[in-house]
Amino acid sequence: MKKLLFTLLSLGAFLVNANAICYVQPQYPGSGAAPDAYCWDIAGVYSEDSPAWENTQYKSSTINNHGGSFIYARIYAFGYNDHTTADISYNNMTLIASYNILNSYNILIGKEYYYLKEPNTLESGLIRAKQYSTVKDSVYFR
Repeated sequence: MKKLLFTLLSLGAFLVNANAICYVQPQYPGSGAAPDAYCWDIAGVYSEDSPAWENTQYKSSTINNHGGSFIYARIYAFGYNDHTTADISYNNMTLIASYNILNSYNILIGKEYYYLKEPNTLESGLIRAKQYSTVKDSVYFR
């Protein structure tokens, strides 16, 4: 019984950390060199079947049904040299736009990416944000 309880608690801790809240490191004039990329978050999903951005920040799955012929994902990457890519159920998504994220001092602290999968033939699946081949965040959509 103790072993089962320990396993369940460990699994719970892993799942919480998988979609943990990004703590944005403070950057201000004179604070030194910028940190390497340290946090990714799939912040939104938009699709033909649900044509409004659903906020998925800090979540592991969508609430709305996302399907149809296209699906978009908005990803935040904090830090520098992030090398972010995205896929849906191991099928690469296409980068369509990226924007700098600036703090109140007008210092670059990260990037906002928009990825598209078209044509999309999946009614459900897993959207993954990756650095090289390492998965940094994921969101299940249905």
